[in-house]
Amino acid sequence: MKKTIVTLLALGGVSMGALSDKQLANPSEITLQDTPTVIDATTILTNDSFKQAFSAVLTLDVEALSVFTTGKSTNGASKIPLLSWKVDDAGTENVDHTVNISVNNNSNGSGNITTGGFYFKSADDASAFTSTGATVFGSNGTAATSALTSIDWTNAAGAALTVTYNGISSRTAPLGVQIYFSVAMNDGSIVTLNAGNDGTRWVDNKYDVTEIRYTTTYLDALTINDGYATADQAWELNKGVLPSIPEPATATLSLLALAGLAARRRRK
Repeated sequence: MKKTIVTLLALGGVSMGALSDKQLANPSEITLQDTPTVIDATTILTNDSFKQAFSAVLTLDVEALSVFTTGKSTNGASKIPLLSWKVDDAGTENVDHTVNISVNNNSNGSGNITTGGFYFKSADDASAFTSTGATVFGSNGTAATSALTSIDWTNAAGAALTVTYNGISSRTAPLGVQIYFSVAMNDGSIVTLNAGNDGTRWVDNKYDVTEIRYTTTYLDALTINDGYATADQAWELNKGVLPSIPEPATATLSLLALAGLAARRRRK
């Protein structure tokens, strides 16, 4: 099992419908298993979100994601769902709707990766629960499909992905499925991407999220919040699991200070 990380944040002044301070301060920390695992979402999601919304914070494995570097062989890249979930229909249809967020890639004739990134898939049956998503997001979809190959993974210190699902109401935002991707670089900068599909949601009270499934191939840690995060909250959730990178100026000054100390010692 891989090490898990607890994300504890308390953001004040959030808008109506967003995660409350209580929800942010009490995420469910998932103890990761080595094989694809299904979580009973009804034990995590409560009436605070009507079991129709959640926010999952995925701490990603930078070294593992480096397989999506442009030019590398597709043999080393796994096209898999990172996170999947079922939305139960408690009405007369009795259908399990399913959604997933996947990593996927394109390649050239030589079998080398040209682009790699995030996709999603939804279905009015169980098929999207385990199959690889190949649908482009409606918002920033093209950018999402090349999000992984646009990163210089040799200079990346950490990566995080917050996935939100909002099926509570068509009048609250952000709607449907959203992803927020952040990569902390060694120079202290953070690369970000937001993509989503507003129409992927079921808003009637009979539609509860009952199961959440994860795969650990590119995952180091997972926490789940009861309710959906706003964009501002999602970026803060990502920051909460990214490593702290010293400001370049601070790092330079520290090196100069060490050099000065070494010089003084040599003179003694």
